[in-house]
Amino acid sequence: TANFDTFGMSIVTLVQLILGDEWQQIMTDCAVQPPYCDVVLPGLGNGDCGTPFAPSFFLAYKFVVHALCLNIVVASFIDGLQFSKMKRGTLGPYPRVKIEKELRAFGEHWQKFDP
Repeated sequence: TANFDTFGMSIVTLVQLILGDEWQQIMTDCAVQPPYCDVVLPGLGNGDCGTPFAPSFFLAYKFVVHALCLNIVVASFIDGLQFSKMKRGTLGPYPRVKIEKELRAFGEHWQKFDP
């Protein structure tokens, strides 16, 4: 179950939020206010009430993490394109064989079938 009781479970819960696994339910559970929760539970120093700022935290967290993940995916894609453009000029283990002219000829020939 998702909770913030320990540091380890907090990290697991934050990863669960990143992956989108019932994050709306966790957000609403963290925003529960009295009389729907207990302020102090017997045997514990605190209760199971949340904060009214939970939706702000969760939405900001989702926005920032998804923006970072999107940047990582785009950066990886661009890096892969640059690498393939660099390697496209040579053919496999034969670095002196140029294939640019053959690729252009293939592209021109393929346009006859797929304009």
